Amino acid sequence: EVLIPESPTLKSSTRPLLVGLLVAIMGLALLEAAWSYRDTYHETEEIFDAHLAQYARIIHNLLANQIPEPPALPLVWPLPFEADEYGHPYERKLNFQVWRGESLLAYSAAAPPDRSYAPLSPGYSTIRLGSDSWRVFNLPDPDHGLMIQVAERGDVRGEMAELIARRTLSKSLTLIPLIALLI
Repeated sequence: EVLIPESPTLKSSTRPLLVGLLVAIMGLALLEAAWSYRDTYHETEEIFDAHLAQYARIIHNLLANQIPEPPALPLVWPLPFEADEYGHPYERKLNFQVWRGESLLAYSAAAPPDRSYAPLSPGYSTIRLGSDSWRVFNLPDPDHGLMIQVAERGDVRGEMAELIARRTLSKSLTLIPLIALLI
């Protein structure tokens, strides 16, 4: 004769402990997901800022010795190029301007031809032009007396940072039901 053990049932004192454990772990998992989202968004913004600085240096290297002296007409660069089949979905549209004092010497076709994006002081700034927010980086070139200004629309940056952060968040949230099931 084979004895089959009865299926185990939870004692009434064990059930609150299990529910408490599940709630605590779910709360911590949600906290970790929110923290991860915030950190990912911040780091993505840092990467975008680093790219602005890199683009400013590339523009500087391309144009610093080609800039005409005022009162010559400014150079107009036909950027940003539209993405095509050889592009990348994360490719961003950037605008730039090259200033010497109050004179605009070169700019991308989509940049304002009559004003700077932001005050011409070195470093980063976030400004509002019309209905658009812009992230701007100013790179000084004291050897040529230039200020290279690179600008990117805030909504473009925000959409990409949000997408990357959400992808990270979705992976964290997917683990919550699996943890509950394992417990």
